[in-house]
Amino acid sequence: MRLAPGVPLKAALAFDAAKPAMPAARLAMADPVAQMEWEAPVIAARLPVSPLL
Repeated sequence: MRLAPGVPLKAALAFDAAKPAMPAARLAMADPVAQMEWEAPVIAARLPVSPLL
């Protein structure tokens, strides 16, 4: 998938199919680098994040 420069892709996490997905992060391209910014609900939930997944 290609992202246009400056246009973020929103990502969400779903832990339970019966509940709505939680907004997780916004991703955008800046030159050849992908940048990610965590959404406030994920930061507030203090979810463990594995860099290997």
